[in-house]
Amino acid sequence: HLDVEITLNNTAPSVHSVTAAIVVKGENFESKSHEVQSGVKQIKLGENTLKLSLEVDDPQLWWPWDLGDQNLYVAHVVIETETGAFQDRTETSFGIRELKMEMNPGFTKEEVENPWTVMINGQRHFMRSGTWGGPPDIFMGRAQEHKYRELIHLAKEANLNNLRIFGWHPTEIPLFYKLCNEAGITVWQDVLPIASLSLPEEPEFKEKVLEEAITVVKDLRNHPCMVILEGGEEIFMTAANKPHNLNFMKDLGEAIAPYHDLQYIPASPISDEVSIELGFKPNESYHANDLFYGEGEYTMEEYFPSLDFAVIPELAISSCPNIESIKKFIPADEIWPPGPSWGHHWTDFDVLRTLNFEVVGDQSTHSLEAFVEATQVAQGVIFQYALEHFRHRKPKTSAVVICHYITFAPDMKWGIVDYYREKKLSFDYVRKAYQPLLVSLKHDARRFLSGSVFRPEIWVVNDYYKPYENCSVELTWLDNEKNETASDTYTLDTILPDSSKSFVELSHKVRGEKGKRFYVELKLKDAQGNILSENDYFFLIADPLADRQRIREIGQEAMETKQKYGWANYYRYFEGLGGESGVKDADEQMPFVTKFQG
Repeated sequence: HLDVEITLNNTAPSVHSVTAAIVVKGENFESKSHEVQSGVKQIKLGENTLKLSLEVDDPQLWWPWDLGDQNLYVAHVVIETETGAFQDRTETSFGIRELKMEMNPGFTKEEVENPWTVMINGQRHFMRSGTWGGPPDIFMGRAQEHKYRELIHLAKEANLNNLRIFGWHPTEIPLFYKLCNEAGITVWQDVLPIASLSLPEEPEFKEKVLEEAITVVKDLRNHPCMVILEGGEEIFMTAANKPHNLNFMKDLGEAIAPYHDLQYIPASPISDEVSIELGFKPNESYHANDLFYGEGEYTMEEYFPSLDFAVIPELAISSCPNIESIKKFIPADEIWPPGPSWGHHWTDFDVLRTLNFEVVGDQSTHSLEAFVEATQVAQGVIFQYALEHFRHRKPKTSAVVICHYITFAPDMKWGIVDYYREKKLSFDYVRKAYQPLLVSLKHDARRFLSGSVFRPEIWVVNDYYKPYENCSVELTWLDNEKNETASDTYTLDTILPDSSKSFVELSHKVRGEKGKRFYVELKLKDAQGNILSENDYFFLIADPLADRQRIREIGQEAMETKQKYGWANYYRYFEGLGGESGVKDADEQMPFVTKFQG
């Protein structure tokens, strides 16, 4: 049953009544036409709202790509006068789907009061998401279709089934939503670009913002890809008048409520310290960025398992793009050792070398090639660990969002696809961790002394709504040179639809020299031997206590540098460039200089 609302702007004083005819049929599949026609009297000058209804027999539903087909309909609307004179026509593409929100199991009402589980046509849509940090043409002045098509294709290749457009940038162009409809990628949308600021308190400002928000919602509401609307990005934590920002976001939600039937959330996050003080519950949504900003305060194995939230709307780790991309925006004489131009592109060398040491066991500052590769591997391994952890929590956690999938500029920052649409090494780690059917090695450590016992578990996460019978997992252990050292095959019980489960507990004695690695490869196979999912990991043969202390030392060194020269002053890395606000003693040797000139 379709309820159709037509907005008609009448500029002709002589027109008092019209006929509206609607034809609905399949846009990307064969179907019969469904029609309705109605005469409407007492059309006034200016804006009129016409409401009609029609029935669609045997509707072909729209689904996210991992749950079903992306069936789209098109509605053609023709307006004529009562005498049959043509006035106007338009059409819109849409999908037929039922969207409901359910509470995440495992939380009390005192912990979570909002429903965070997206149910599409009665099936759970666990959102494997990434922030769309675009638009990709922000510096170009016009949208280029091939960029959008390529980026949506790459998102699907990385197994993303959702994209989050948050308050860093405006609502996307219509092509973006059209491509998401066609690709079966849902959208979590901040209504307007409202982020990290104190909102003006003048009534006129709010009035204009609410008017714009209503227009945006009307433009977006027919897209089947739309699943969640949101008010502002980090809009409470940085505000001078936090209650005003809160009331503003509540008023925004009330203003757009008559024009949509989606879940509206006032802001992201709403379970940080500031939001809790404003009255939100403690386990709703949280930006899992403390590992990135913590400068060695945590390791991934300590940090991510400590988080107990219904959704993770941001999970940020940065890296450098590929060397060929770096050469496009960094002057040749500043590429290595890095020059100040790196700072203009969001480079935090301290964060990068801290995470390098955590993941690969070395700061990797001895060459450009080593540094770039280490940052991408570190980003990938951390994303892989975190994404698999939150997927193991399903259904208590119902969404996780990497920050970012892409960014809007050439940078040394968060994307797994760079500004030039080149995939980083981290892309493949996310692709593996986001497989709808995922075989996973759950582990609480990455460093082991030779002779110690490693006790991981084999998990399978199934986001599909079908079971898998008579499956097996082939597990292979490899040494530093990728030579096989042991292997085994494990028969699994039934993998249930829409499930996350531990199947096998393992015990493996670690062998090898300190400073080396060992590897684990997993293959999930069906009864015929077909590979359903593959995954792999590497681990370090190292002293976990000594390395944990070294990570803290690197992080503390970074903190001291920031406190001395300023968090926002990237000139702290370069002698004599900061002026009065930067490095004051040109003879002082900064840690960066020795580490990157090695």
